[in-house]
Amino acid sequence: MRSLFLIFFFCYVTGKAQDRAYVVSEKDSIPLSNVYICLKDRRVIAISDEKGVFSLEKYDSLSLNDTLYFSHINYLHKKLSYGDLIKNRCTVFLKENNRVLEEVSIFSNRHLNRFLHYEILSPLKRGVYSFASVLVDGQIYIVGGSTSCGPFQSNIRSTLFWEKYSNMMYRYDIKQDKWETIRHKFRERAYHTAGYYDGKIFILGGKRLSETRIVDYLDNAIEIYDIKRDTVWTDYTNPHQATLLGSVVYKDNMIVLGGVKKVLQNNEGVYSDEMHLWNLKSGYWYELGKMPIRQAPETILVDHCIYLIGNRNGGGWSIECYNLLTGAWANAGRLLYRLGWPSLAYHNDIIYIFEQGVVQTFNIKSRQVRSYMIDLKLKSPALYYFDGKLYILGGFYMGDPSRNVYSVDLKEFDKTEVDYYYNNVR
Repeated sequence: MRSLFLIFFFCYVTGKAQDRAYVVSEKDSIPLSNVYICLKDRRVIAISDEKGVFSLEKYDSLSLNDTLYFSHINYLHKKLSYGDLIKNRCTVFLKENNRVLEEVSIFSNRHLNRFLHYEILSPLKRGVYSFASVLVDGQIYIVGGSTSCGPFQSNIRSTLFWEKYSNMMYRYDIKQDKWETIRHKFRERAYHTAGYYDGKIFILGGKRLSETRIVDYLDNAIEIYDIKRDTVWTDYTNPHQATLLGSVVYKDNMIVLGGVKKVLQNNEGVYSDEMHLWNLKSGYWYELGKMPIRQAPETILVDHCIYLIGNRNGGGWSIECYNLLTGAWANAGRLLYRLGWPSLAYHNDIIYIFEQGVVQTFNIKSRQVRSYMIDLKLKSPALYYFDGKLYILGGFYMGDPSRNVYSVDLKEFDKTEVDYYYNNVR
């Protein structure tokens, strides 16, 4: 009977540990908020609230030997086994870190915002997501995309709602905060890409719907829009047909990478590892080799390197780099949050990575990653840097496409708490 009681008591204590635990300062036992609790793989599984409380109830598979990592920008990091957490009566003590972190000055009288502040700008004509876009001379062009409402579908059509893709192109003048509709009608497509070169916008990839909107097809057409002449023409030579493909324009070439080639009956995507180079002067296509893994990443060009972030094929943690001069691949770092639908922008050695309420920053020189909270729970918007600000356009939120446009002044990052940071080891 006594043994049964002890077993019951131990299970009860374990259960209560999963329900509620505390993080406090070792110096004065003050509750610590915004402490990140991670597993060994750097996956964030909990964050302490203003009372220092965190819960692990969603992780009932934790064993007593599993190691938990506790981190806060003002305190020394600590690791503790799940069993020791229970032995310590579900309380974790962190020791204050008095040293000044690199590039970070902490002042006791300085108030930092919990979330990045943003401004609301003139909205889109209608809500849209998974469109293609480019930034040209202070103007953002967006074309196509999904205007469907309902469950967010990444690769194939949904049988739960009527899908609709846009055939419109809109132009947003950043300085005037004004939208304009381009007079031409484009192909109805979504999950495609676009690039700008020599006064023209090149639109390719993605998928289109049948007339009944029951079947979808990869779109083999390339549309070319001449901005100055306001003309559109179509080319049907595209060896890289896929949805969710990455692309960059480098010198006279457009480079396209990966994507989803088709979707199986079990809703699993067949991902591509192909890379193609399209010479925009001659019109010729060339095979550029294979990626190390099949993936559908977001891509951004920095100097002569293509950074691939947010692989949708079961990844989402790594930052990869492809050197266009040497043809070499390298792992550039690891993110703090796993990503599926990130939006990317670049300025002054920093890649800004936005998805669902979090902006991560990756310094390409120091390889440090930081995260900041922002009260915008969007998937698949466009993200651009221009004249000291980030611009967030469209996207998907709570079952509906968004027509909202926001800007974030880069100065706000210095006024906002760093939620978490990580130095990637070289």
